[in-house]
Amino acid sequence: MSLSGTVSWTIEYDAAATLGLDGLAIAGVLDALGNPARLAIVRTLLRGPATAGELQEATALSSPGRLYHHLRTLSAAHIVEQQSRNRYHIPPAKVVPLLVLSLAAADVAEQL
Repeated sequence: MSLSGTVSWTIEYDAAATLGLDGLAIAGVLDALGNPARLAIVRTLLRGPATAGELQEATALSSPGRLYHHLRTLSAAHIVEQQSRNRYHIPPAKVVPLLVLSLAAADVAEQL
């Protein structure tokens, strides 16, 4: 996967209907992404699949137990999937929405 270049994403949805979406599911995703270690895992995986060891190194987590705790949370939120015994990835259909969420959060935080 390559993240070079610009991203274009078009979605049509009724703005008022957005307020009727399942708040628990939305909060679960936002909560999973709201932890700095989990966000670092997601950012690492947006660059491509990685092993648990690579994720632990990239995120500077002190123990495999902490890493797996965060991976379980991200998996429960349908953000990260386990490809094989020790390899993780973000499903292709989730890449653009995750980039959009990151950009939207940066905009709300007045970082753009």
